[in-house]
Amino acid sequence: MTPPVAAARHETVTPYEWARAMRAAIGGTLVSIDDDVHGSAAQVPGCAAKVIAYFETGRRTTTCPGKPAQQTL
Repeated sequence: MTPPVAAARHETVTPYEWARAMRAAIGGTLVSIDDDVHGSAAQVPGCAAKVIAYFETGRRTTTCPGKPAQQTL
């Protein structure tokens, strides 16, 4: 069972295209997170649960909610 690759669609630290290339190289599923926060999969409860469910049940997901944007004044 190939683990999922999780990537934020709009982040610049690790561009989304790199995650697509990694998924193409190793197979499995790309979990796309709709935000720009590096590592947000672990910070968004709904997303973390989906990724963990893959390891527990083999159930795959392809999208996760993003981390809410921080508002600046």
